[in-house]
Amino acid sequence: MKLRQAYNLVHITAGGEYKAPLVASQLFDQAEFQAVIKEGFAPAKVEAWIIGPMREYFDGDVKNNINHLKARCPHKLQFPINIIFRFDHYMDKFK
Repeated sequence: MKLRQAYNLVHITAGGEYKAPLVASQLFDQAEFQAVIKEGFAPAKVEAWIIGPMREYFDGDVKNNINHLKARCPHKLQFPINIIFRFDHYMDKFK
């Protein structure tokens, strides 16, 4: 019987929270620690997803901020996920 199952851990931040220094220390640094320490019941893989509006995809300041987070926490994957948030506005037209 296998007592330990492998699992992946995903940290998610949305709405520009990743720009706050507190989130960098509490979310990203914690994810980095979990990605590096492989003792006990540690996850097999750690990721941090940054969900934001599509307009941030082209913003140079946002890219610099994400690059800073990647340099600060190099042992985990960070995904900027940019989506269009006005979808609900268009759905209201079909009601």
